Amino acid sequence: MEDGGPVRDSRGVTLTAAGILASGIACRYWIVARLPDPQGRLGEAYNVARSFADHGTIADAYAIGQGPSAHIMPVAAVIAGYVYRWLGVFTPASNFVLTTIALGFVFASFALLFAVFRDLGAPASGRLLALALLCWSPVNALIEGVWFRVWEGGMAVALGALFLYFVVRLDRSERIRLRDIAGVSFLAAATLFVSPPLGVAAYLCALMLMLRRLPSRRWFGTSAIAGVAMIAVLAPWTIRNAVVMGSPIVLRDSFGLEFAMSNGAALVGRPDSDGGFEARHRAIHPYTSREGYAAMVAAGGEVAYAALLTRETNAWIAAHPGDFVMLIGRHLRQMLFPEYWMFPDYSALGPVTGRLAIHWFVSAEGLAGIAYALWRLGARYRYAVIMALAPIVPYLIAQPILRYRYLIFGMLTFFAFDLLARVVARLASGFSLASAAGARTAPPAA
Repeated sequence: MEDGGPVRDSRGVTLTAAGILASGIACRYWIVARLPDPQGRLGEAYNVARSFADHGTIADAYAIGQGPSAHIMPVAAVIAGYVYRWLGVFTPASNFVLTTIALGFVFASFALLFAVFRDLGAPASGRLLALALLCWSPVNALIEGVWFRVWEGGMAVALGALFLYFVVRLDRSERIRLRDIAGVSFLAAATLFVSPPLGVAAYLCALMLMLRRLPSRRWFGTSAIAGVAMIAVLAPWTIRNAVVMGSPIVLRDSFGLEFAMSNGAALVGRPDSDGGFEARHRAIHPYTSREGYAAMVAAGGEVAYAALLTRETNAWIAAHPGDFVMLIGRHLRQMLFPEYWMFPDYSALGPVTGRLAIHWFVSAEGLAGIAYALWRLGARYRYAVIMALAPIVPYLIAQPILRYRYLIFGMLTFFAFDLLARVVARLASGFSLASAAGARTAPPAA
């Protein structure tokens, strides 16, 4: 098994990476400026941000006047709410500031992943190619520069990459100190609070670090520190929900809604390109459907509505286990290889077929890179594998969309080009050896 250790980048590599990042940021601003006004399509997070700007409340996720909500994780929407309060709701100034914040998180995640794979020993050529695709390709520009003004995805990938960076470095350190354990614990808890799928992956990495590097006598104390950190981060939100929502919701109360939208008889055997998801979404989601909103109110609010939908969906699954397994397979396929209907058709983003091809290439080559890493590369690569694959699991029972897939896109991109660079280097090395051998055995010239 190969474990070449961290790579020391030359000045040229560092300057090239910096140039790619800087030009990528400029490219994003150029593309975002040419996208249509999406104000009415930014979803529940926009509603919550507007509520916080106007009233200082985390509320009205589905409609103005709904009242308190725990539908989304609040951090990104609260930040957007403060900006809206200072600069106006959806004004050019507030949009520019929020786009800048979002792109700051996004490009910080790119730089951190570049550093993570350097510390894992990935070739510089592969890392530069991965960085170039992430920075220069328009495939995710709408999500990064517009949707992440109010949604948490940019912050989530930045926290996930930062966590991975520290874990990989700690795994190589001679000694893991108490302050290291506390830092990792709070960073994992913060990642969980911003993005539960990435947070679960972070805790799995932390567990692997503990089992690999700490003696068993330190496991209890380490777990206690992790528990205290999780309570410290999650308790205020949980208490708030117990008081204003009537239920001690630890993360979000939207599981039942997402679960029901993604599983049910209406999604089986449909001829629609999306398998009936859009129709199902419009039938029961309180944000897009008057009927869905009325059903939520009749059920007693979003917590009760989510619980009702969970019971109904569980009953359907018990009666149709085969269809449920089929839908799990569909969700896995769409998370890894998104379908045409999932892409917005904006000319500034390039043709849908081109973006689709890039996504499919990244997934196919990235999965191959993960397989190669597990087979041939050092054990520390497993941290990156966990951060790439574990966030997929929740979306096996929920409908993937590109905003959810974004959590793993960067990781898959670096795995894809890591493998590609290694294969090219191996082929070049073999060609050079063969050429040298041929020169040694060639007959002398007459």
